[in-house]
Amino acid sequence: MKWRYLLPVLSFACLSLGACSGYEASDDRIYPMPEQAAVTGEKAKEVLEEAAEEAPSAYVYTKLAQWAWHNRRVPVAAAYVEEALLLDSTYAWAWYWRGHLLLQQKKAGEALLALENAHRHGYADAALWLDMGEAYRVAGDSAACMQALLEARRRMPYSASVFLALGKAYVHFGAPAEAEQALRTALAHDSRKATPYYSLLKALEMQDKKAQADSLLEVALRRVPRSDTIWYYHAQRLVSKGMIDSALVCYKKTLQLNPLHVAARYQLAEQLALRYAWEDACAHFRYLADHGQLPVRTAFYLGRCAIKEKKYEEAVEWLEKATELNPSDTQAKSYLYYARSLRDGTWVPPAQDSAAGEAESSEGLPMPAVPPPPSLEVPQPVIRTPLMKKDSLP
Repeated sequence: MKWRYLLPVLSFACLSLGACSGYEASDDRIYPMPEQAAVTGEKAKEVLEEAAEEAPSAYVYTKLAQWAWHNRRVPVAAAYVEEALLLDSTYAWAWYWRGHLLLQQKKAGEALLALENAHRHGYADAALWLDMGEAYRVAGDSAACMQALLEARRRMPYSASVFLALGKAYVHFGAPAEAEQALRTALAHDSRKATPYYSLLKALEMQDKKAQADSLLEVALRRVPRSDTIWYYHAQRLVSKGMIDSALVCYKKTLQLNPLHVAARYQLAEQLALRYAWEDACAHFRYLADHGQLPVRTAFYLGRCAIKEKKYEEAVEWLEKATELNPSDTQAKSYLYYARSLRDGTWVPPAQDSAAGEAESSEGLPMPAVPPPPSLEVPQPVIRTPLMKKDSLP
């Protein structure tokens, strides 16, 4: 196919790719960008790849990167961006997309370098400032973050995305009143997403507005009922109120929506362990380990599970891992000694006098020469509200 015949088809594909559910920076100044339009599928990719073979250019490869990102193929999008920059290292739109993709991968430092390159080479879309604000927020530079986001607001004064970014930044830098105002504006523009609800809930919590937070949580559960983030937050609130049975239901609902929600699975498993439901708790802890996740004391609990199953070698391995992750965990060290003794057949319950024998179990305190062995059962449950990191969205 001749290049001149391919141009109309390529133009149509580019127009389709430019359309997206929100504002997206684009180099296609001559094309309109509808607010709600489906991104073209495999056909657009075929047309663009044909164009890349016929006349490779940084523009076409950046369009391919945009297509891949919209189809949730981030590694493919990154590869296309690199191809674009190899063809033209001064192409600002490609630099923007490189920064955007790095930001999605939580690489804020590298993203900033790419975004600054985009700006230096002449890219000036509002989305650039929005991404730069997010990158500066993650980097902890409050002044640069607010400067970038205010510039984005000047360019997009009615964008829910901008007000959401401002709200998150205010929460991050400890200005909950300003965050509340920005996030309520974001919700007024778009109330169909979970993130503004979650951020506003944190802002209200920071101001100790418990009644307003409870009311907003009810609204969020109605409007975004399939948000694992909102259900997890609901579970955390219930735990803080001592409503553990209801919290367990919410943790399970969170995992129905997102089986890989690490925090929810860990908290559910820990609460089950505190209630002596070891079989269910061990299943959840093993799920975390099988998926390469060892938050907080997962290795410690897995060691205890192995002891209960009389898999002493496995118990020793997990408890050694637990002490490596937290050398100051004396409880893990005590269980490690106990597991090694059971594995080696050297464990002998200490002698007890007649008065204490009835009150203590056969796993009571040993002689002073050895560390105190732990009980296979946990103490009476102590309900703890887990610390929530800032911006802990899964």
